[in-house]
Amino acid sequence: MTVTDLNIEQTNRTRARKAPGIGLLLMIGVTVLLFTLPLFISPVFLNYAIKMMVAGLFALAFNLLWSHARLLSFGHAAYYAIGAFAVIHALTLSEHGGLAVPTPLIPIVGLLAGALAGLVVGYLATIRGGTYFAMITLAVGELLSSIAPKWQAVFGGESGLSSMRMPWAGITFGTVGEVYIVVLIWCLLGLLLLRWFPATPLGQIAVAVGDNEKRLQFLGYRTHAVKSVVFSLSAAVSGLAGGLIAFSMESASFELFGGANSAMPVMHAFLGGADVFLGPLVGGMGLTLFAELASNATRLWLLYMGAIFVTVVMFAPEGLAGIISRHTKLNLASWRLLVADYAMFLCACVGLVLSSVWMAEIGNRLMGTSPIAKLAPDGTLTLFDWTFSATSKPIWSAAIALLVLCLFGVIVATKRAKVTWFAMNNSGDSLQ
Repeated sequence: MTVTDLNIEQTNRTRARKAPGIGLLLMIGVTVLLFTLPLFISPVFLNYAIKMMVAGLFALAFNLLWSHARLLSFGHAAYYAIGAFAVIHALTLSEHGGLAVPTPLIPIVGLLAGALAGLVVGYLATIRGGTYFAMITLAVGELLSSIAPKWQAVFGGESGLSSMRMPWAGITFGTVGEVYIVVLIWCLLGLLLLRWFPATPLGQIAVAVGDNEKRLQFLGYRTHAVKSVVFSLSAAVSGLAGGLIAFSMESASFELFGGANSAMPVMHAFLGGADVFLGPLVGGMGLTLFAELASNATRLWLLYMGAIFVTVVMFAPEGLAGIISRHTKLNLASWRLLVADYAMFLCACVGLVLSSVWMAEIGNRLMGTSPIAKLAPDGTLTLFDWTFSATSKPIWSAAIALLVLCLFGVIVATKRAKVTWFAMNNSGDSLQ
């Protein structure tokens, strides 16, 4: 081993010793920031923050099942909704004096209800695996979705159920800030539970089941029981997430059982990165914020969400957190090699997004399906104090030309970056 090799090894060891300290400080800083957030932002954005945290926790709960046992559930909205209705019933009991539980602890009812429902359904669904398992979970979700609007006593029929948070220990829970703190604490507890699970013997066996179930069965493990428990734990945290959203909104409706709610954690997990622990959290919080902001501006926000999901899954299957994790391992010299390609890529992406959005929005208005900024009788449209003809051929030609040019730029920048990454991987010493 040369002196240079010794220096590199010593540097890596020093970084490895510093990394936990930096990570701990970052974690403490983020936690302090989250608890002091009500002091800095308006109630509207606090509501956004509550929805983002719940969406992130729900995606993490779904991903527990996928990342460990490799079981893909298409009906997790069932446990989310069961948790929500359980909390509403608990709040109603508390309101009438039938439940002597402190108000901040009531969301645990959603966790218990989700765990119980998950244990029953999980025991039956995990008898099979793969596509059969996915279809069983989808069928259970659709079954409950069809029953909920008709079962007035439990789910309130089509109008749903509502209740009120009772004061406790001088706290009224009447402001968004107080509710935000309760939701934040429960989300952090749920996050710690999901982070702790892989370190347990059961968590490690669950990972082994996902890798090779036949081998575990040959060694004498009861893999069906393991999958049932993991399913129940995933459903429990999903129920907690549903309970938190019901706790914050003081209502729940049968729409929580809908297929869209089952699709969301799947999208969030794979968009954020299913193989990185915090990936689903990143995907859930990011996409929820995008949905809240974009839905106020355009009716095409679902189209844009779908386009983002398809693009990430096709071209970055490791997800956003996977990309971030890979780039944190680069040193300064590697960044210098990549900066020109990445700058070209980002500029081309901006142009590609702007031209695509412009064409989609103008096309939407030409079809007369947008209630916002309708066309004038003479076919003109005014956006940002600029009046132009929506059917102007030069403007459409310029938009299409920009789209093609930027698409070409994205392809070229991607190829150049791949060549640079290939060269760095072969040299080895450019990475940390």
